[in-house]
Amino acid sequence: TVVFPGDRAIVEAGAASWRYAVPAGASAVALTVIDKTGQIVAQTTGNASAGEHDFVWTGGEEGGVYRLGVAAVDRSGASLAASARSVAGVTSVSSLNGAPRLSTGLG
Repeated sequence: TVVFPGDRAIVEAGAASWRYAVPAGASAVALTVIDKTGQIVAQTTGNASAGEHDFVWTGGEEGGVYRLGVAAVDRSGASLAASARSVAGVTSVSSLNGAPRLSTGLG
């Protein structure tokens, strides 16, 4: 499994997994799962403590690709920069100009 910048995940074995990063000073975090048509399919609150957190969503169709939106605010309601990270299993390893290249179901 690898973690990399991005907001997409594939539903595998009934679940999609992401990581998300929250900056210091956040008092609330909202997580939104979005399908390929742009429709919101799930919403929940996330962990507002600073750092990276795991999020697993058990929904959607097997093999479907979904995006995670992450919104954080401070105590005054001001938006803070929070971001999603893609988590995916490695499907193959190759070499490109002598450097390893990992492939996942996301590309």
